[in-house]
Amino acid sequence: MIYLLYFTAAVILLVLGHFFRTKRWKQFIMIYERSDDGQLLQALAVGYTINFFIPFRAGDIVRAVVSGRKLKNGVSFSLSTIVIEYLLDIPIVGLIFLALHLLNFQNTNITNMTIFYGVLAAAGVIMAVAAINFSGNIKALMKSVCSIFNDRIEYGLLFFLWSLITSFRNVFVKVSKAKIILYSVYMWMIYLLSYFCFTNAVLLKEPEVRFTNIFSMIFSQGGFNLFSLNNASELLSENRVDMIVYIACSLVMLFCLTFVLRMIKKYNQDNGGDEKREKPLNLLPWINEKDRLNFLESYFSAESSDKLKKYIESNRDIHILQDLSAGSNATTMLCMDGENMFYRKYALGGDGDKLYEQVLWLRAHEHVLPLPVIINQQNENGYCIYDMEYNSGAIGLFNYMHSTSNENSWRIMRQALDDLSSNLHSMNRRSADKESITRYINSKVILNLSKMENSKELRHLMEYDMLIINGREYRNMPYLKKWLKIEYLEKVFENDEYSDIHGDLTVENLIFFENNARRPYYFIDPNTGNIHDSPALDYGKLLQSLHGSYEFLMRTEKVNVKHNQITFMAAGSQHYADIYKRYHCYLKERFAARQMRSIYFHEVIHWLRLMPYKVDKEPYRAPLFYAGLIKIFNEAVKWYGEDIV
Repeated sequence: MIYLLYFTAAVILLVLGHFFRTKRWKQFIMIYERSDDGQLLQALAVGYTINFFIPFRAGDIVRAVVSGRKLKNGVSFSLSTIVIEYLLDIPIVGLIFLALHLLNFQNTNITNMTIFYGVLAAAGVIMAVAAINFSGNIKALMKSVCSIFNDRIEYGLLFFLWSLITSFRNVFVKVSKAKIILYSVYMWMIYLLSYFCFTNAVLLKEPEVRFTNIFSMIFSQGGFNLFSLNNASELLSENRVDMIVYIACSLVMLFCLTFVLRMIKKYNQDNGGDEKREKPLNLLPWINEKDRLNFLESYFSAESSDKLKKYIESNRDIHILQDLSAGSNATTMLCMDGENMFYRKYALGGDGDKLYEQVLWLRAHEHVLPLPVIINQQNENGYCIYDMEYNSGAIGLFNYMHSTSNENSWRIMRQALDDLSSNLHSMNRRSADKESITRYINSKVILNLSKMENSKELRHLMEYDMLIINGREYRNMPYLKKWLKIEYLEKVFENDEYSDIHGDLTVENLIFFENNARRPYYFIDPNTGNIHDSPALDYGKLLQSLHGSYEFLMRTEKVNVKHNQITFMAAGSQHYADIYKRYHCYLKERFAARQMRSIYFHEVIHWLRLMPYKVDKEPYRAPLFYAGLIKIFNEAVKWYGEDIV
C-alpha cells in the first residue's frame, strides 16, 4: 500500500512537472504567436513517447514537427525553442549534480556527471561569447555550409538558425524573466520531488537503491533530461521494470491530461468563453519563400545585420505579400495585417530621415493634389515607416497604359500634368539662384560622374569614343562630357524658376484610380532632395520614363558587355512611343526652346543620379542603365545642345 502511494505520487508529480515544462516552453513561443496548452502538451507527450522507444532524442524532432504544424512560424521555429529549453536545463542539471557531489554523494558516477554537465555548460558559455565577438564570421560560415544544399534545404537550415538566434536573444530581451525563473523553479522542484517519491517506492523492494542512483539513471551522459538513452529496451536489459512502469504511466496520464485540456478548450469555445485571439507576430514577415531566403542569405552574409534585425523587428506584425521596391533606398511593400491590405514604405538611418521628409511633403500637400491616404506613420530612433491605404481599384499607370487605349492614357496623364502645373507648380514660386544651381550641378552631376568613372563596372565602358548599343553606334562620354561642364549647365538652368515640385514623377508614381471619375489618379513617392526645385525636374523625370523607357529597363534582367558593346533584350511598346510623342508636343506647346533644353538636360541628370545607385545595388545591371543614359544623352545633345560654349 505504501509502495502504491509513493509510486502514484511520483507519477502525478512527474506529469505536473511536464505541465510546468509546457508552460515555460510556451513563454518562448508566445512572443510571436498564441499557442495552445493542450497542443503543446500533446507534442511533449508524443516526443517523450518516441524518446522512450528510440534513442538519440529522435522524439524531440517529432515534438518539433507536431507542435510546429500547429504554429504559424513553423517547425524550424518550434525546434529552436526546444533547443533553447535544453540550453537552460543543462546548467540546472549540472548544479544539481554539483550539489549532490558537495553533499558527500561522491560516488564515481555522480562525480563524472558533475564534470560532464559542468564542461557542457562551460562549452555553452564559450560558444555564446565566441558568437557575440565573432558573429559576422560565424554567420558567414553558417551560410557557406548551408549553401551547399538546394534552396529548400538551405532555407530550412538558415531559418532554423535564424529562429535559434532570435529565440536565444529574446530569452534576455523579450521573455518575462520572472515567469521563466518561476516555471523553472516549479518544474525542477516538482521533478525532484517526483524522483524522491519514486526512490522511496523502489526502496521498499530494493533497500540498496539511493536517490543518486535514480537521478543518475535519468540524466545519463546520453541526454539532458528524462527519456534520453534510458529507453525501454535498455531498462529491460537492466531489469528496471519499476522505471519502465513509472515512465509508461506518466506518459499515459500525460495523454489523458492532454485530452482533458482539449475538451476544456472546446467547451470554452462552444460557450463563447475562449480568450480573444491575439494577432500573431512573424519571425520573417514575407509570404514568399524566395523573399525569405534572400533575407536570410543577406543576414548570414553579415551585411548590415543590425539594420536587417531592425527591419524584421519593425515588420514582424504583418505579412509581406509583395516587395514593390524600385530605384531608391526605401523599401516599398504590399502588406496585410491579418485584416486589411495596405502599402508600407520603410527606411533606416539617413534613408529613414529622407523618408520622413517624404511623409512631411505628403502631409503638407494632401489638400493640393490627389495623394495616397496615410493611415499610420512612425519616425523614431533612426527609422521611418508609413502605411498607405490600399484600394483594389488602383493600378499603376504603366500597367493601365498597356491595358487601355492611348487616348484614355493620355487624357489621364494630361489631366495630371495640368493639375501639377496649376496647383503644385504655382506654390512658392521664385527665381532660381546661382548658388543653388551650382550646388545642384556639383552634387547631382560632377559627384555622380566621378563615382561612375571610379566604378569597375563602368570605368572601362566610359573610356571608348564610341559605344555600340544593340548594334547601333552612339557617341560616348569622352565626347558628351563637355555638355556636363558646370559652366555650360549653369547657362542651361539659369532661367529656371523654382516652386514646390513632386521630384520623382515617373510613370509608375502616377496611380490610376478608377473609383474617382473627377480625379482618376493620385501621385505617390515624392522626392524632396533635389536642391534645384524647378518644375523642369518633374517634366524631365517623366521623360526618363517615356523617352528613356526606364520602366522597361527595370524589367530587363540580362545584359552582355564585350569591349565597347552592350547588348540586351530591348523591350518597349507602341503605347510608350505614342504617349511620348503626345507628351513631347505638349511640352513644345507650353515651353520655349530654352525651357525645352532645360527639361531634356534635367532628364540626362536624372539618369546620372540613378547610376551610383545601380552600381552599388545592382552592379551587374549598371551597364544596362548606362546604355540608357548614353542613348538619351545623344538625343538631347542632337536636339538642344548645339550652342555649346
